Amino acid sequence: MDDKTGSLFLAADIGGTRARLLRARVCADGWRVIRQQEAANRDYANIEALIADFSCPDGNGEPPVAACLAIAGAIQNQKARMTNLPWDVDGERLRARFGFARLRLINDFAAQAHGLVCLGGEDFLTLTPGEPEEDGVRALIGAGTGLGMAMLAGTRRQALVLPSQGGLADFAPRGARECALFEALLARHGRVSLEMLLSGHGLERIDRHVAGLPIEAEVPP
Repeated sequence: MDDKTGSLFLAADIGGTRARLLRARVCADGWRVIRQQEAANRDYANIEALIADFSCPDGNGEPPVAACLAIAGAIQNQKARMTNLPWDVDGERLRARFGFARLRLINDFAAQAHGLVCLGGEDFLTLTPGEPEEDGVRALIGAGTGLGMAMLAGTRRQALVLPSQGGLADFAPRGARECALFEALLARHGRVSLEMLLSGHGLERIDRHVAGLPIEAEVPP
């Protein structure tokens, strides 16, 4: 990102269902928000349409000079095929399309891992008391449209963020009830990942299975 004071930048969190976008200007003590917006991805054909709708030049005709997009999916060579959204994201294509001097794609949970060091004690809820290790490895897990995971290692001065697609790992059932759930999903999908159970849609599947309903709700034509 361009950290020159006065520079205008774009930051966005592009999830499987919704996107959160920010346009801001770098200032001496951080940044000043110019515009924020949350959008439903289903309203846009692709990420280019989403950014074009949000990142129009400001009143002075000045476009952002830099952008960082947190994408719900694996990033390879600054390209991504989103996990739960039929969008192909190409960083170089976006940079050229919108004239950014610099653009970086990053996994969405890797972005959250980078932000962990900014949290204070009041931002945490302790489930099991203990003595944390100052430079211990930290894991992030979040259930949304999919199941996001990342790890944070290293030190505060030199953090090492490890993105992960752990939500796509196979579900390993234990016991008769979990095996029955596994078999119901396997018959319909041919493979059962953790994400198919530990996410927004996954919780619906578990609820329907426990209630004796078909594992997937029928979508009206």
